[in-house]
Amino acid sequence: MPDGRFEQRQIERLKGIGNWLDHFGESIYGTRGGPYRSTSWLASTCKGNQIYIHVLNPAKTRIRVPAIPGRTVRGARILGGGELHPLMEEGSLVMTLPSVPVDGNDTVIVLQLDGPAETIMPLDVPAESSL
Repeated sequence: MPDGRFEQRQIERLKGIGNWLDHFGESIYGTRGGPYRSTSWLASTCKGNQIYIHVLNPAKTRIRVPAIPGRTVRGARILGGGELHPLMEEGSLVMTLPSVPVDGNDTVIVLQLDGPAETIMPLDVPAESSL
């Protein structure tokens, strides 16, 4: 506001963002852009041997993304949730997400790789790759 005060709705929004970062900040702080190019429903970040896939549509319960060339996925989990078991199908990783998301705005999948994620060349995710 002109006098330096914040409106209550702005305060609530900032508190919500801070709360989200308290729970999911590892997928943001200290990361770089991930190997998966952003789409309308997905974004990715990476750090060390981990890729964070941000699923931005809570209605998606099954996703398909390109396999990572030269890397093996050693483990997968939902940040703040449980373990995932990705399947390899025709050169893609397919993952089934819980029907009730951990967060209604952004389900964060963590892929643990056998090598650094920062050196992976960008990968396109076709719009129809979500199932």
